[in-house]
Amino acid sequence: MPNQKKVMEFNSKMPAYTLGRNQVMNMFFQRIKSGAYIFPEGQEFDTFVDDMLNVQNEYNEEMNTMKYVNIGPDDFVHATIFASLSAELYSNAQL
Repeated sequence: MPNQKKVMEFNSKMPAYTLGRNQVMNMFFQRIKSGAYIFPEGQEFDTFVDDMLNVQNEYNEEMNTMKYVNIGPDDFVHATIFASLSAELYSNAQL
């Protein structure tokens, strides 16, 4: 499958938005590092932390590429990405 050049683009043939998986995953983890997301503390957040820890980097030395793989449920990660991108679309923010 070819890599998508843009973080998000509208595909009128589907019609739907398509996302660059590695790009949006990078964006998600960079936003966590920069403090852009505010998460609750304590036990009520443990399940969501587990979802984030289930996403890992896999490096291909031959192709010098990196991709994200999940080793368990990662629903919270994708839900947060979709919510963030939806809010940015709604507010006309730059992606």
